[in-house]
Amino acid sequence: MNGTTEQLTVGAISKMMSGEHVTKPVLQILGIKPIAGTAQGQAPAQERYRLLVSDGEVYHTFAMLATQLNYMVSDKTLATNTVIQVDRFLCNVVAPKGNEAAKRVLIILDVTVVTPANEVGRIGNPKPFEQKASTTAAASSNAAGAAMTNGTRQSSTPVQATRQSTGGGGAAASLDSPIFPITSLNPYQNKWAIKARVIKKTDIRHYSNSRGAGKVFSVDLTDSAGEIRATGFNNEVDRLYPLFEPDKVYVISRGNIKPARKEFNHLNCDYEINFNSDTTVSLAEMDPGDIPRVRFSFVAIDQIEALPKDKLIDTIGVCVNVGPAETLTSRSTNREFIKRNVELVDRSNCKIGLALWGETATNFNGTDNPVVAVKGAKVSDFNGRSLSALNSTMIQINPDIDEAHRLQAWYTSEGCQQAPRSLTEQGRGGKSAPWKILGEVKALNIPVGQQEFFTCKASIMSIHRDNALYMACPGENCNKKVAEHGDGLYRCEKCNQEYPNYKWRLLCSMQIADFSDAAWVTAFSENAEKILDATSEELGVLKSNMETNADAFNRVFADATFKTYVFKLATRMESYNDEQRLKTRILEVEPVNNAVYQQHLEEVISQLKNLWDQVKLWGSIAGILLLVVISIFFCRRDIEILGEDSRCCCCKKHSQFENEELEPEDKGRRPMSTPTFVPPPQKPKPVQPAADDGGHIDNLGPRPDSPDMQPTLQPFEY
Repeated sequence: MNGTTEQLTVGAISKMMSGEHVTKPVLQILGIKPIAGTAQGQAPAQERYRLLVSDGEVYHTFAMLATQLNYMVSDKTLATNTVIQVDRFLCNVVAPKGNEAAKRVLIILDVTVVTPANEVGRIGNPKPFEQKASTTAAASSNAAGAAMTNGTRQSSTPVQATRQSTGGGGAAASLDSPIFPITSLNPYQNKWAIKARVIKKTDIRHYSNSRGAGKVFSVDLTDSAGEIRATGFNNEVDRLYPLFEPDKVYVISRGNIKPARKEFNHLNCDYEINFNSDTTVSLAEMDPGDIPRVRFSFVAIDQIEALPKDKLIDTIGVCVNVGPAETLTSRSTNREFIKRNVELVDRSNCKIGLALWGETATNFNGTDNPVVAVKGAKVSDFNGRSLSALNSTMIQINPDIDEAHRLQAWYTSEGCQQAPRSLTEQGRGGKSAPWKILGEVKALNIPVGQQEFFTCKASIMSIHRDNALYMACPGENCNKKVAEHGDGLYRCEKCNQEYPNYKWRLLCSMQIADFSDAAWVTAFSENAEKILDATSEELGVLKSNMETNADAFNRVFADATFKTYVFKLATRMESYNDEQRLKTRILEVEPVNNAVYQQHLEEVISQLKNLWDQVKLWGSIAGILLLVVISIFFCRRDIEILGEDSRCCCCKKHSQFENEELEPEDKGRRPMSTPTFVPPPQKPKPVQPAADDGGHIDNLGPRPDSPDMQPTLQPFEY
């Protein structure tokens, strides 16, 4: 079927090539030719497609399809004769080579199929588009990077910025590129500039690969239209890293724009910027108020359960639980890391664990249930579903946004009284901690050296107070016990250093018990302070002057007994002096949340009910089998006692064929009973004297040749 030129935007190509305003032109594809792409770094070359497009009047041979639309060619959505609506495009001028004239290239960024290729033929009789020098100059000035988004040219204002150089003597360089919105950036632009706010600046990270050692940093940028990540390597780290400061606005120009690697980049942008030696950065003279601080795309916690592993997401929730900061050692590099687990809940009434690392874990303050907004956390399938903060993850406490205010109001009014469904089961280090009772754990026979993590509800029976406090090293991230010297100094063997002071730390041994058993456990400083409701320093002051503060010191420990908590415990079987014993330590301690504990009890009751239903089912089956066995037993016994005649009708019928051999043609078929000869009943005959018997009476009955003596056949019995 042939179409008419009325279906196309006649004259659109000439206007587009001259940089005029064209709103969503409708064109026809007259040809598609694949072109081998150029490899960038270690990434393989990506194939590109060159299009021959027509507006019904002229056709243009230098049209390129953006690489993100390659799939439309692969699945035959775009083919020869397809009529398309061009939603976004760019018009770039390619620098001439030698004596060649400059070429104008139309780059199609987004399209909508109007008519498929199989429903239309070639429309009109278009002629080749002739490029004129004046048009080339206009296109060069108007379309050097001007993008058309939804048919509207993005506003561009020339800005000036100076090139910064750490080598000294860097001359000021004039930026003649117009400022573009971030959403309009693409790999086909040569001259561009953006005015954006730094919302995240990572630390410098050192790496080593097959090409050698190097260093890298990145900044996340945002403007009123979108967001993008920019990365600098090696020399650019030394030159540009000191220039960027979070929350400030910069004018950035030049750099390599390439497709974003979504496995490492969580921002809502298809591209990212790589800084190069031509990149210029300058601080904006004034901060425009229309550039937002951070852009979030929140995912509800109940939806995280269905997301794939390693996906980067934004989420927000109320912090309902904060674990202690832990020091972990990497097995591969032997480096120490600080980790802290927190739990977030939102209005979907679901809870998830978030792992924080490094300084973020150390400085996190979760008091008073703050609202935590997380940007760029990685989804993990460890122990169900959990989140992990990366080096590029941004975390804000109580952000001034509408969603945070609504979430805080919900939690204050009703959320704090509900029992959320947890997507993560965690103990220390993320280990699973199912509910158990103390007696059950003692009966597990845990192998030596192996740990068991569990949660239980128990009461504190007694606390050893004599050695509950010790003098610890005041060094950062060191809690080792120090030895006092006579000269007023305190030595830490781990740090191999002497200090003029120390800090008090708690290490309490206490007995807890539930309805099944009791156990001695150890509580370190953070958990011990929760139980005693006093800090280590406060107790240290009391212990320093026990003559006058003994009663107050003892009262703190006495008031802490006979209180009930929910404990997360880790127990290990250890061998000491050829004697095996359980050593248990407290990982987390929280007051009893009656709503959560009620939910646990309901789950236990439901499990017991299901178990009882299974017991009843198997009991019924066992009873039926027992009756069958008893019936067979008594039937066999009766046969042995009473003999063959006592068999039931079923046994008798089967016994008729025990010794029979079926014919080959009858094998596999149920045998039938054979005809049985039954003699006819004998009827008595009247005694009559024979005429010639000589006075004798013949009483022997009918003669053998009598018809009454002929055999009769009974019908078959099945």
